[in-house]
Amino acid sequence: MADQAAYTRLLRNYMAAVDVLDRLHRSGPVADNARLSARHKAFTALSKTLSETALSMDPPGHIQPGTDVEASLRLWLQACTDVSASTWLQTHMLALPARCAAAADASAEPRDRLPHAVACCLLYGAVSNLLWAVAPALHRYTAACGDTGGWAAVHELCRPFLARDFLAAVAQTALGAVSHGLCMMQPAMRAAVREAPRSCCPPDVLSSWGDGTATSSGRFPSCGVRFGWLAITLAMTHPNAVGPTGPGVELQLPPPVSSVLSALAESRLLPTVAEAILRCPGPACNMVESSALLCGGVSDAVVLLSGLYDFAASDAAAVRTALARQLDDPVVQAYHVAQLDRLAVHGGLEPEGAAAATQAGGAGGGGGPADGTWWLTRFEAQSGSVASGVQYVIANQLSDEKRASLEEPHAHAVFASLGRWRLSEDGRDLRAPPPGPGVPTPERLAQLAARAAEALCRLYRGQGLGGAYRGSPTWQLARSPAITRLLLPCPEDVTPSSLLYWLESAAWSLALCAEAVAAELEGSGGGPAQATWGLLGRYVKAGGPAVGLRQAVTSLAWLVGTGTVEGGTGTGTGLLSLGPAERADALSRLRRAGLAGSLDHALRLAFTATSRHPSSALGPVHTTTTTELLACMGSVFELCRRLPLALLPPATAAARPQVPESPPYGGDGSGALVTLSKRAATLASWMDPWAEREGPEARDAEQACLRQAVAIMPGLREGVIRLRKELTSALGVPGPTATSASPPPAAGDAAASPSPEGASAEGAAATTPTTAASSSAAAAGAVTPSAASRGATSPAPREATAWALELFAYAYSSCCRLATAIAITAAAAAAVTAAAAAPATELLSSGDNAARTVTPEAMAPAACVPAVCDGLTALLYAAAASQSTLSVRQVTAGHLLACQPHRLLAAACRLLCVWSPGEQPRGAGLLASSSLLALLYLASVPELSRRVGAWLTPAAAAATGAAAAAAEGSGVAKPEEEERGEQAEGQEEEQGEEQGENEDQEDEADKEADEQASEEVAAAERGCLERLLRARVIPLLVTRQPPAWAAGGLLALLHQAARRGSGPQGTKGGGGGAHGEQGRSTPAPAPGQPFVGGPPDDDLVAVAGSLLGWAAAGGASEPPVLPDGTRVQALIDDFVAQQAQTEGGGEEALKAPAAEPLPPPLAVPTAALVRRRLRVCGYPGCTSFGGRCEADLPLKLCGGCRAVRYCAGGGCQSAHWMAAHRYECRALAAARVAAREVEEPG
Repeated sequence: MADQAAYTRLLRNYMAAVDVLDRLHRSGPVADNARLSARHKAFTALSKTLSETALSMDPPGHIQPGTDVEASLRLWLQACTDVSASTWLQTHMLALPARCAAAADASAEPRDRLPHAVACCLLYGAVSNLLWAVAPALHRYTAACGDTGGWAAVHELCRPFLARDFLAAVAQTALGAVSHGLCMMQPAMRAAVREAPRSCCPPDVLSSWGDGTATSSGRFPSCGVRFGWLAITLAMTHPNAVGPTGPGVELQLPPPVSSVLSALAESRLLPTVAEAILRCPGPACNMVESSALLCGGVSDAVVLLSGLYDFAASDAAAVRTALARQLDDPVVQAYHVAQLDRLAVHGGLEPEGAAAATQAGGAGGGGGPADGTWWLTRFEAQSGSVASGVQYVIANQLSDEKRASLEEPHAHAVFASLGRWRLSEDGRDLRAPPPGPGVPTPERLAQLAARAAEALCRLYRGQGLGGAYRGSPTWQLARSPAITRLLLPCPEDVTPSSLLYWLESAAWSLALCAEAVAAELEGSGGGPAQATWGLLGRYVKAGGPAVGLRQAVTSLAWLVGTGTVEGGTGTGTGLLSLGPAERADALSRLRRAGLAGSLDHALRLAFTATSRHPSSALGPVHTTTTTELLACMGSVFELCRRLPLALLPPATAAARPQVPESPPYGGDGSGALVTLSKRAATLASWMDPWAEREGPEARDAEQACLRQAVAIMPGLREGVIRLRKELTSALGVPGPTATSASPPPAAGDAAASPSPEGASAEGAAATTPTTAASSSAAAAGAVTPSAASRGATSPAPREATAWALELFAYAYSSCCRLATAIAITAAAAAAVTAAAAAPATELLSSGDNAARTVTPEAMAPAACVPAVCDGLTALLYAAAASQSTLSVRQVTAGHLLACQPHRLLAAACRLLCVWSPGEQPRGAGLLASSSLLALLYLASVPELSRRVGAWLTPAAAAATGAAAAAAEGSGVAKPEEEERGEQAEGQEEEQGEEQGENEDQEDEADKEADEQASEEVAAAERGCLERLLRARVIPLLVTRQPPAWAAGGLLALLHQAARRGSGPQGTKGGGGGAHGEQGRSTPAPAPGQPFVGGPPDDDLVAVAGSLLGWAAAGGASEPPVLPDGTRVQALIDDFVAQQAQTEGGGEEALKAPAAEPLPPPLAVPTAALVRRRLRVCGYPGCTSFGGRCEADLPLKLCGGCRAVRYCAGGGCQSAHWMAAHRYECRALAAARVAAREVEEPG
C-alpha cells in the first residue's frame, strides 16, 4: 500500500505534465518534435500509473472499514485535497467550451481547426483520466464509511467535488465531450488528422487521441453520474438525513445534506448527463457502464426523495422540489424509456422503434436518435448478445460476476423509471403518474410495464440474449417485492385502453414470481442479497417471491373480476368492462403470457408450501413463503373460477391429435383443474378419519384442512361446470361454452331458465330462478332446441375428448368427496364446540360473483354451507350429463357411484342438523334446495333409480323388501381393511406382475367375508336418507316462500319411494343396468296429469323428471299428480299438520338422525376407475405437487392393471396397494382391456 506522499507526488507530476503539453499546443507548431514526443511519452506513462492506482482501490465487493483498501482510499482522497485536484479540474473543464467551439467552427478549414481539436483531445483525455481516478474512489469510500460515524470526515473529503460550480462544470463537460466526439468523427476532420504535419503533433499520438475521443465521450458521462450518485449517497448515509419518521414531524434537514443536494439540483447534472448518454455516438466505450450508473443514481435519488418527504422543514421541501424537478426533466424521461426498451431487448424482445417512442406523452427534450431507438439497444439487438463492459461495474456489487451479472442494472432500470413515475411522494404506495412533459400516458405506462415484466420473466427462464443472466441466477430482482410491485397497477392506473396491458403485465409478473418461489423452495433461489448496499441490498427479503406472487394474484383478481374501469364499453367490471374485440385481445395476451399454466404453478406451490399437512410449514426459513402462499390461495381459486380458461384444446383436423398436456410455461386451464381435483382428493382422504377423532391436535389439523377445502371448492365447481359445457360443444351439440371471449356467468349468475323442452334433449333441466340453487340447475341443464338450430361446432379430436371425459369424471368425483368431508367435519366439530351457538355469519351464495375469503373465523358450520352446495352442484351436473343423448356418453352410472352421492347427501343433512329447528342461518335454505335438486337428478337416472328409492324408503317399508334387496346388492362396499385378512406389506412397484399368486389367495380369503358383509351393508344403505330429510330438510323447505316446488317436490319423491318400497313389485323394479328392461323411463306426463302404467321403478324416474320440470318453472305451473292420485299440496298440508302436533320436540327429533354415522361407501364398478389417458397419481392421499403441472411429475403405471398411475418413488403405490388397490387390480386390468376393445374394435 502506497503512502500519502507517493499519491501526492503522482498527482502533482500528472497535472504538471498536462499543463506543459497544453502550453506547448497552445503556442503553435512545435519545432522540436523530439521534445514533444518525449513529453507525450511521459504523460502516457503517468496516465497508465494513475489508472492502475485507481483500479487497485476499486476491488470487487463492498469495502469494509478498517481494511487496507479503505485506508488506501482515505490516503488517496487526502492527497487529492492536498494538491487541490478539484480546482485544477474545474479550471480546465471551464476552458474546454471555447476550444471546442473553435474546433467545431464549420466556417473554418479543417486544417485550421485541427490545433484546437488536438488541444481538446488532450484536455478531454487528461481531465477524464483524473476524474475517473477520483470519482469512483469518492463513491466507494462514502459507501464504506459514510454511515459508520465518520460522516463529517467523509464529507470534508467530498466537499470540494460536490460544490455547485464543480458539478455544473462536470455536467457541461460531459455534454461537450459528446459534441467534440461527433466533431472528430466527421470525415473532413478525420482526413485532417491523417494529413496533419508532425509539427502539430506526432502521428502516433495524434492517431491515438483521435481514436480515444470516443473513449472520452463515453467516460465523461460515467464520471458525471458518479459525482451525482456521490451526492445522493452522501446525503443518504447521514445519520439524520433519511428515515421513516413519518410526515408532519418537524425534523430539520442537516445543513451539510441540504447544501449537497441543493448543489446537485442547481447544477442540472443528472438531466445533462442523461442527454449526453443518449446523444453519445456509438459504438462508444464505457457507455454500458455510464448507462448502468445513471440508472443506479436515479434509483437512489427516487429512494432519497421518499426519505426527504418525512422532513417538514421548509428547506427540505425546497430541496426536494428542486431535485424532483431534475428527475422529471423530459430528457430523463426519454432516457428511462430507452433503458426499458434495452431491458426488453435483453429479454429477447424486439426494440420498439420510433412508432412506440412517440407515445411517451410529451416532448423528448432534445435527446436520443431520430428513429426512437438508442444506438446501444439497436447494436445489442443486431448482435444478438448483451454488450460487454458491464462486468467490471457489476463486480463492484456482486462477488461472482457469473451469477446473474445483469440483475442489479435491470433492477435499477425498473426502479428508476417505474418507481419515479408510480411511487407516491412518501414512497409507500402506488399512484398514477402526474401528467407532465415526457411522462408516459396511462396506456403507454401499462405497455412499458408489460414489456418489462415479460423481459424479466424471459431472462430468468434463460430466453434472453446470449450472455444475459448467464450461470445460475440468484433471483435477486424477483426476491424484491418493492420492485416487482411496480409492474402491477393501482386503481388509478387502469383505463379502458390500459386494462389489457395491465392484465398482461400482471400475468407475466405472476409467472416470474411463481418460478422464483419454486427456486426458493428447491433451494436454488439464492442466499442473502449479494449486494449489501444499493438497491437490491435494500429490498431483497426472505420470502420476497411469495410476497410478489401474492401481489400479482391480488392484482389479477381485481383486474379480472371487480375492478371498475371508467369509460369501458362493456357491461360489467374488470374484464367484462371491455368490449368484445378488446376482451378477445386481452385474453389472447393472457394466453401468450401463459396465465393458465402460471395459475396451476401457483396452486402447486401453495400446496407444496403446506407440505404434507395444511397446518405445517417447510421450516423457519420458509415461514413467510408459506404464509403468503396460503393467503393468496383464495384469489388463485377465484381466478380459476372467473377466467374463461379453455379446458379442451381447439378443434383441429390433425391426423394424430395429441393428448393435451400443459406445456412447461403455460397451456390451457385443464392443468389447474387437475391440480385442484387432486388436492380435493387428498384433503378428502385426510378429513374423513379426522372427523371421528377428538383432542386439540386433531381439531387443529381438521380446521386447517377445512379452511383449505372451503377455499378450493368454488374453483373446482366452476371447472366441472365449464368442462361439461365444453364437452357438450365438442361432442357435436351446440351449447354454452367457456371458450368464447367473454367469461361465462357463474353458476349463480344465470338470468334465464331453460325450458322443459331442454330437459328432454339432455336430461331434465331443473331451474329455480329465484334461488342460487335454481341457477346452478339451470346451468347444468342441456341446450334448448332453439340453440341447437344455430348449428353445431366442430367435434374435438377423439383422443382429446376421451381425455377430457376422464378429467371430468375425476373432477366431479373429487368435488363430491371433498364436499362430503367438509360437511361431516364441520358437523362433527360443531358437536364438540360452541360454534353452533355463535351468531350466524354472513355468507355468500354458491354462485355469488364476489370472492369468498377464507379466514379462521369463517370456519363456523354456516361458512361451510356454500362449499357443500358446490359439491351438490357438481353432482347434479354429472347426473344431468349421464342422461346425455350425444354420440358419446359423458357419464355412466358407475361414475356417479364413484361420487358416493348417498354419503354426500347424508353429510349435507347432518350439517343442517347442527342448527336447532328455530334457527335459519343464511345458506341453510340453499343447502336444502341443493340437496333436493341433486336427489331429483339422481332419481331421474334409470340405472340409479332403484338405489335412490332405497335411500328414501322408510325403515318399515325397507324391511319388507330387505331380503330381495340384499340378494341384488352387487354394488356393496368392501369391508374395512381390518376385516380383509392378511396385510400385503413391502410390495410396491409392479404388483400386478409380481403378485398374481398372492392375489388369487387373497381373493378367495376375502370372498367369504365380502359375502357375509353384503347383507349388512345393503341394510345400512336402505333408508339412509329418509329420516334426515324428514327431520331437517323438509322443515326448512316448508318455510320458504313459496314452498310448493321445494318442499312439495321432496315430499312427493319420498312418497313415491315409500310406495315403491311397500308395493307388490317393490323388489323387482329399477334399472339394474343399461341393458335391462328398466333401462328406459316412462315419458313424464304434462303438468297436472296423473301417471299411468309402468312398473314402480319407472314411476320413480318419471316422477323425478316431472318434478324437475315443475322446479324449472319455479313452481309457477300446476304441480304433477303422483301415480296413486296423491296431490303434492296434500302432502305439504299433511306434513305441516304433523309438524304442528309435534311442536316442541324438534330438538329431540334432530338428535337421533344427526348422531347416526354416514352410510357405508358404495362399491364402484371398476370400469369407472380406469384412467388410460389422464396423467395423475391414482393414490387419493398423494401429497406430491412438484413441477409446474401434474404432467411434469414422473408417473408410472401399475404393472398389474396398467390402468392407474403413481408417483415414481414417492410411496404412493405402496400406500394405495395396502388401502384398496390390491382388491381391485385384477378387475381394473380386465376393465382396461374391455375399454380398449370398445374404443378400438378389431
